Amino acid sequence: MQETIRKLLQLQHYDLQILGLNRRQEALGNRLTAERREFDEQMRQLEAERDRLQHLRAGLKELELELESRQEKRQQLEAQQAAIKRNVEYKAMMKEILDVQAAIRLTEDKILEKYEEIEQEKQQTTVRDNELAERRRQLDERVAVVEAELAEIRRRIEEAKRHRAEAEQLLDKGVLRLYRRIFEKKKGPVVVPIVNRSCGGCHLSVTPQTENMTRHYEQIVQCENCGRIFYVPDEPQGESEEAAS
Repeated sequence: MQETIRKLLQLQHYDLQILGLNRRQEALGNRLTAERREFDEQMRQLEAERDRLQHLRAGLKELELELESRQEKRQQLEAQQAAIKRNVEYKAMMKEILDVQAAIRLTEDKILEKYEEIEQEKQQTTVRDNELAERRRQLDERVAVVEAELAEIRRRIEEAKRHRAEAEQLLDKGVLRLYRRIFEKKKGPVVVPIVNRSCGGCHLSVTPQTENMTRHYEQIVQCENCGRIFYVPDEPQGESEEAAS
């Protein structure tokens, strides 16, 4: 294999390594962001449940004050009734007392319903709170693992960049410009093998003449379809000996 291709393959190795690491880094970051967003949404739901519980408690307090007020009203009416002498006034007062008692019973029923709502809401909030506490623990563990992996990825990227810079120094500037132009366009392998008379990039057929030029001439040969740079993989030693015999 010609020396220029060997150097390009070495450079490509580091470029593809950096590309893969960058993609992995982005994927991890996106996944972590999604998990945090999901947790934040669950926290908002819990806060909404706590707000509902607070609202229910405030409603209960109003009902208890209302009940207390009506009980006081009944006591006042009963005291007034005790002082009434005339039958007509007594009956009118009794009706008013009965109306207040009915309102008291209605308020007491509402208070019982409110207690039941509060108890159900408390149970739901407690369950959700426990679930989110566990979710927070798992998320913190996940964040620690991902951040450690991201740190390792960043280290490997910097290392690969150093090797890439060294590999670039070994190449002719014109060849390097060509390689970089294709790499920026393809975002993937630039130097590809000819396998079974087909381009290793776009998989279209190549002519025997193209394969022969790639194998035997010290020059850059590109695919007429996708523009990638060709090379012919070295044959294993055993196959070469068989072919010679």
